[in-house]
Amino acid sequence: MPMRHNTRLMRLLFTLLLLLTVASITAQDADDLENNPPADRPLGVTVNAGTVTDGYIIMTMVDSTRTLLLSRDGRIVHYWGSDYTPAYWAYMQPNGNIIRAASLPDPPFGPRQSWSYMNGRVEYLTLEGEVFNAVEFGDEWLYGHHDFAVLPSGNLLMLAYDRYDAEAALAAGRTPDTLPENDEIHAEALLEIDPQTGAIVWEWRVWDHLIQHVDPDLPNYGDPAQHPGRIDINYTDQDISADWIHGNAVSYNAERQEILLSPKNFSEVWIIDHSISTEAARGPAGDLLYRWGNPEAHGMGSDDDQILFGLHNPHWIADGLPGAGNILLYDNGIPGERAYSRIVELAPTFDVNGDYIMRPGQITGPTAPAWSYVAAQPDHFFSSIMSGAQRLPDGNTLIAEGARGRIFEVTASGETVWEYYLPAGARIFRAELYDYPSLAKLDTGQDLSESLGFYEAWTVTCTDGEQRGLYRFLTVNAAVMDRFINRHGADRARAAWELDACTDNDENT
Repeated sequence: MPMRHNTRLMRLLFTLLLLLTVASITAQDADDLENNPPADRPLGVTVNAGTVTDGYIIMTMVDSTRTLLLSRDGRIVHYWGSDYTPAYWAYMQPNGNIIRAASLPDPPFGPRQSWSYMNGRVEYLTLEGEVFNAVEFGDEWLYGHHDFAVLPSGNLLMLAYDRYDAEAALAAGRTPDTLPENDEIHAEALLEIDPQTGAIVWEWRVWDHLIQHVDPDLPNYGDPAQHPGRIDINYTDQDISADWIHGNAVSYNAERQEILLSPKNFSEVWIIDHSISTEAARGPAGDLLYRWGNPEAHGMGSDDDQILFGLHNPHWIADGLPGAGNILLYDNGIPGERAYSRIVELAPTFDVNGDYIMRPGQITGPTAPAWSYVAAQPDHFFSSIMSGAQRLPDGNTLIAEGARGRIFEVTASGETVWEYYLPAGARIFRAELYDYPSLAKLDTGQDLSESLGFYEAWTVTCTDGEQRGLYRFLTVNAAVMDRFINRHGADRARAAWELDACTDNDENT
């Protein structure tokens, strides 16, 4: 039958090891050392022009159970604890409460590492860190991952994997040569969940909006170029894996009642209608209203027309901010194709009725971003995974270069006016600035970094009495790094890697 769905913060410095193993598990993180910062990079605030927006930065770091609050002068002023690592983001509320996605152990499918982006739980924490509500959801066919949005109603809009077996995929027009080895496909779904009851009150699924052009006897046959609102089940721009689309972010526009989705493996942004019922969302009214970034994903254009190369954190710029109504996103880049990142501001095209312009047989406009940021030396700004950007009230943009653990702020002209480095090996999913009055009372003038072991070097003392830094040991010599990954994978037992650090690290201390 086809599938059918009706601690310390010092551990952060171990993040590098866990994330380096991702390449053997998921196509998302099949990156290389280009994502890793140099071992001797700076630490803390390195640039501060003194004119930056007031407030505090919230950070979620891979493999940490804590959500951290960072001051503009580089102090950790507060944290929220949890029994679970993030999956991946946490949203700050005006009263200082946070709502965070959490990774439950042993999800029924998908990655199971402690850093996993599979969630299954959303928890509500007070300013003081007390968990006062939690919603758990998911089963063997449908399971949350990466991101969610908090709707004006208080409901949660969850991004979820929608799982199908080979029989269901072939019946929908997927070609046998594009089936992954495990013979299943994880499409995407959006679930609106009532946080008080855990009930799903609205849903939308990619699987209801497919098109295929390989077999006229199967459903949804047609030319993808003539149906830009539908999703080509045979489009792949990656190593074939079950994680076909890899959505990683969701954003909500309350004024337009629309949802913005980030399908990383399609290198596009997608917009859908949330004002319709679940029943209507299964039909043509639930087709994409707008898509932009990679025309080849729906049979148009060529490689030269591709604008985005992987992406994270697309969201509408809020009212009152420069660029309001436009879409801001982190355009990651792809190793081997475009190995640098940039920030892109998109101004979608509308007709006289205020509807998006997306026509059959045409490349959806605009032809270029309204604004973008690229480093003066492009490859000096690169994270092919995670990451995000935020427009600030003064028109500057706050950027989280996730894989390199760097947060910085640039002006509209590209000048860096603030920069902060986390400890080497610490990676962040995003970072966002909040200026809520409730946060000021958390800042006692102290820095929790040292007491939490935040800046301690992760070292091993070998039998000869030498202390050797594991991060430097792994990054200086790629061959040593490869041996470590092959031997240990995601094994977190410290004794095993301590032995190898001492055995293999004769020259690279």
